[in-house]
Amino acid sequence: MVGGNLDEYGIPSSLRFTDDQLFVATVGMTFAPYYPVRIDFDTEQMMCGEVDTPLDDGLAQITVPILHVGAKGGFGPSAYASTTFTASRDVTTITVQRLPDSDEAMDFGHVDTVLARDAETLVWQPILTG
Repeated sequence: MVGGNLDEYGIPSSLRFTDDQLFVATVGMTFAPYYPVRIDFDTEQMMCGEVDTPLDDGLAQITVPILHVGAKGGFGPSAYASTTFTASRDVTTITVQRLPDSDEAMDFGHVDTVLARDAETLVWQPILTG
């Protein structure tokens, strides 16, 4: 979701790329007090390819160009697989990565793509110029 910092005991202590208070305020204003866990279940099944789910049934009808922007610490490149279910032959991907591969779990997350202090430079400018 967001990249974080760990204290000396390995416990998350703060956010790495997004202001902590901005994240808290945004979550408080935008997220419902409940979360449909089934969406995560279905998405994981689709990504693993083990079980046929209805989530990808309509993707083959997509023929328009696709620009898929991901965060290395979010779903990143693993989410790009969804573009292979489409009929589009014009697929461009952008992955925002700030840390080495060994620190992927703490890297730029999918919420950072919107809220990070440098999201305008790392995410939105490449979209505009891509």
